[in-house]
Amino acid sequence: MDERQGHLEVPHSCGDTTEKVTENWRILGKSVQGGSHFKVGMSCQDSHACELLSGESEETLFIAIADGAGSAKYGEIGARTAVTTAISTARVRRDDVATSAVTNDDLRTFLTNCFRDCRAAVEQEADVRGEALRELATTLILVVAQRGFVAAGQIGDGACVIADAQDEVRTINGPRIGEYINETVFLTSPNAFEELQFSVSRGDIRSIAAFCDGLQVLALKLPEGLPHKAFFSPLFQFVAEPTASADQLATFLSSSRIQERADDDLTLVLAHSLP
Repeated sequence: MDERQGHLEVPHSCGDTTEKVTENWRILGKSVQGGSHFKVGMSCQDSHACELLSGESEETLFIAIADGAGSAKYGEIGARTAVTTAISTARVRRDDVATSAVTNDDLRTFLTNCFRDCRAAVEQEADVRGEALRELATTLILVVAQRGFVAAGQIGDGACVIADAQDEVRTINGPRIGEYINETVFLTSPNAFEELQFSVSRGDIRSIAAFCDGLQVLALKLPEGLPHKAFFSPLFQFVAEPTASADQLATFLSSSRIQERADDDLTLVLAHSLP
C-alpha cells in the first residue's frame, strides 16, 4: 500500500494513532484531518481508541470511533468524551464479554450499556460547559470482537466491514441513508437510541475495518452500504503484514488520492486476527 506519491502535508498531531500487536491481534488505526479542515486550520474532530480486554478466553478486541459534528461548537470534545468513556466502560464491564460463552444478547447488552454511559458523559460535559447538548454532537461506533465473532453497534454514519477465512468481505453495520443528504443522527440526538444499530457476525473472522463517514464515498456502494472489495482487500492484506505500521496508514489517508475524494476528517481502524 504505497501512497507516497501525492502525499499531502498534514500535521502529525492532527489525530489519534493506534498501533498494537498482541498474541491474537494486529491493530492499526489513524485519525487525520480532512482536506477542508486542513485548509481552514480546523482541528481533526474525529477520535478513536482500541482496547484489548483480557478474560477467561482469548483476548477480546474493543474499538471505539467517534466523529464530532462539524456544525457543533465542541464536536471534537464530544467525540473525545464519547471515546474515552467507551474505553473506560469496556474495562469495567469486560467480564460481560471476555468469555468464549458470550451470547448475542450479552453483546447487545454490553454495547448498549457502553452507549448509555457515553451519552451520559457527553451530557455531563455539556452541563459543565454550560452549553446545549447539540454543541457536543458526535456519532459513535463501537466494535467488540474475538476470532469467532464480531459485534458492532452504531449511532450515526460510518461502518464496520469484515473479511472471513474465505476472503468474503461484507458490511455488518453501515450508514442509514435518510431522506435528506447529510442527514445524520448523533449520540446526542433525542432519538439516538431508537436509531442504534446492532449486528453480530459469527465464524472465522480474519480482518476488521471500522471507519467514520469520511471514507464512505470511497469504501461503500451507497445507498446500499455494500463494501467495495477493491478498496478493502489491499487494506486487509496490508494489516496482515508484520511490517505494517500506523505511519503507513496515515500516509494512505493523507494521500491526494484519498483526500481529493473525501473532504471530511478521516478515521480508519484495521484489525487482523493472528493464527
